[in-house]
Amino acid sequence: MSAGPDSLPGSAGEHALQERLGMSRRAAAFYNKQMLDHLNPLMREYLSTQEMAFIATSDANGECDCSFRAGPPGFVRALDERTVIYAELRGNGVMASMGNIAENPNIGILFIDFYDSTIGLHINGHARVVDDEAVRAFGPLLERFDPTLFELPEGAKAAEQWVVVHVEEAYIHCSKHIPLVAKLDKDIHWATDDNVRKGGDYFKAKHSDRPWVPSEPVAEPTSAETDDVAPTQTPQPDPILSDPPITETVTVEASGLALAEAAAAAAAVVDDTLDVVDAGTDASAPLPDWAADFASMSGVDWTMVADLARRIGELETPAPTDGPEAG
Repeated sequence: MSAGPDSLPGSAGEHALQERLGMSRRAAAFYNKQMLDHLNPLMREYLSTQEMAFIATSDANGECDCSFRAGPPGFVRALDERTVIYAELRGNGVMASMGNIAENPNIGILFIDFYDSTIGLHINGHARVVDDEAVRAFGPLLERFDPTLFELPEGAKAAEQWVVVHVEEAYIHCSKHIPLVAKLDKDIHWATDDNVRKGGDYFKAKHSDRPWVPSEPVAEPTSAETDDVAPTQTPQPDPILSDPPITETVTVEASGLALAEAAAAAAAVVDDTLDVVDAGTDASAPLPDWAADFASMSGVDWTMVADLARRIGELETPAPTDGPEAG
């Protein structure tokens, strides 16, 4: 979001096009009446019902990707008016969205309610990827914002990473062209690696040429291969399309402190987090050793954690009462 106190949101490109097409006043009315730099209560209530989202990211060169995420209602959670978080469950191993975020934190998320209101919500902001162990280490703190944060769909495996988004723009996508859709029953196999249940080679792309693969004679697919998405076929894992099995657990270490030990240290003192944060946010006071080690190895932005804790403190600390000024 490029807006300041004397400017409107949006890019220079969109402003130039608005001017050329005579849309500046209309666009300004939208910015001034529909766009926010935070999530208001109705937007947060809307998020609590949404089961799908479209995630737009780009790499450092601006090459874009748009991906789909789904989960139970409210799977993208608003921790507060400026922070949303969602779990990244095990997928195809490509890591396109998170790889882009690693290079370029800009993110756009579009929610569309096809089933009820036919209203959409755009959230734009800056994202960071945080390891599951790091989020769980601060679980008692984060669960004070959302007690159901770590609940997953039935059968789903634990999150591998989480995406935390600092909200910079939030605005409506109007209902005009959004269809109202009837939701039908479907068994969702959240953790499956079964090729048929995942859709198989639906677009028959498996045997196509690719510029990044050396050309080799490829046999024509057999009739069995062309029918591999038939619902009556016995599910068989595909060695090319299926995710590889997880065969080992890698323990990462930094500053001589293992991630599990750092998580345990964080969990052991999380009840005192507000006091720790008070010290950590004081420019003259260093971070506690456990927090510094934990942040350095897990990628946690301590400023983000401190900011969340500060907001908790604002919610839980009684407002000061008027009294005589100290002499």
